[in-house]
Amino acid sequence: MGLWLHGPAYQLARHYADLDSLTEGAEAAVEALNTTTSIGLACIEDGAWRFIAVLPDDSRPLVARGPRKPS
Repeated sequence: MGLWLHGPAYQLARHYADLDSLTEGAEAAVEALNTTTSIGLACIEDGAWRFIAVLPDDSRPLVARGPRKPS
């Protein structure tokens, strides 16, 4: 697990989610981030993929993924 945060949804999306790089599940993740003020966010890198888990306080977690950025 590279990162696990809980805080203001807007700031977490802006600084940590890198939503433009997501290729699968992005639409649901963006919607969840836009419908609440506080949310949990986890970022995981595995092989060629980068995953984000959006953890709303009042609904099921959502997972989105996109290619991992080259280091």
